[in-house]
Amino acid sequence: MQVTSDRMRKGQQKMRALADATSRFYFACSHATGRLYPGPTLEVDHIDSVLNALDDAIVVIRTLDLEVLEASDPHGYTAIRKTSLKGTVVRALTAPRNNAIHHAEVIDPDLARAIGPLENGRCIIFPKWKPRSALPRAMFQYAQGKKKGQDRLNHMASYDAAAAGRLVLDTIMDAFSFFDTCDSRLADRDDEGNLIGFPLAPLPVPGYMRLAPDWPDQETVDLYIRDRVRTEVPAGTGREITGRLSTPAGTVYCGYTSVDASRRHSFTEGDEQVRREIELGYPYVAVAGSRRLPVAVVDDELHAGGVPLERLFAMKQGGQFA
Repeated sequence: MQVTSDRMRKGQQKMRALADATSRFYFACSHATGRLYPGPTLEVDHIDSVLNALDDAIVVIRTLDLEVLEASDPHGYTAIRKTSLKGTVVRALTAPRNNAIHHAEVIDPDLARAIGPLENGRCIIFPKWKPRSALPRAMFQYAQGKKKGQDRLNHMASYDAAAAGRLVLDTIMDAFSFFDTCDSRLADRDDEGNLIGFPLAPLPVPGYMRLAPDWPDQETVDLYIRDRVRTEVPAGTGREITGRLSTPAGTVYCGYTSVDASRRHSFTEGDEQVRREIELGYPYVAVAGSRRLPVAVVDDELHAGGVPLERLFAMKQGGQFA
């Protein structure tokens, strides 16, 4: 679809506003302040600058959604929004926007992860949208038109599907990406077609962070990493298992990875992952006293020397194998 000419100027202005609000939200999240207490517990001070930038972003998103794109082509746009995952995100952010505009209560997001304090007490926070059960029902009550009841249900379903539990930054980026997909003339680009204002500056910490609307979201990257772990063998020439740990998550084996003839480093790996890597052809041996027993998968269980691996390490007593 395309935005009509009479709404193009407003659409471009609001896309610039959305890029600006996204940048301010990101900066505020990476410059929160707090203190570390025993535990360790990181107590973050107020996050008003985060919430102010977020409010600006979701208000602009609603303006682009309702007054620019839907007003340009009501039937075509709503059909695209309904069938697009990122379009569902736009719909999901309607309730938070309504709360910011129509209700006095300030709703803080979940701070499921924080890093710090860094220099000058600076902290980096990663806000997520709360589950709908943790939000006031009034957030989803504001609706207009003849189908108020259905509209409220749509808001709730969209929020559950596309916002709850997700990183707030990912949802803002998704909305920007969706509007850009609907009409690429809205966003500012340089001579090479790259979005102006993105990517955002990287954080001074390891790990993936989405820095541009056309980058994958955190869930996609996490799935990719897990898939790589499942389908790729470790580096090195092989591993030797020297011990077994029983954890709430299951059996974990530990030992050493041989990097080359003179170097090795320690590893810990779950039972299931060890089986998968052996099935992919990666060699494991169990160190049982002076013996080095090749580990194999037999009937979906790990065996070494004709004995189940769990039993082999259960036989270890006082540092020696019985």
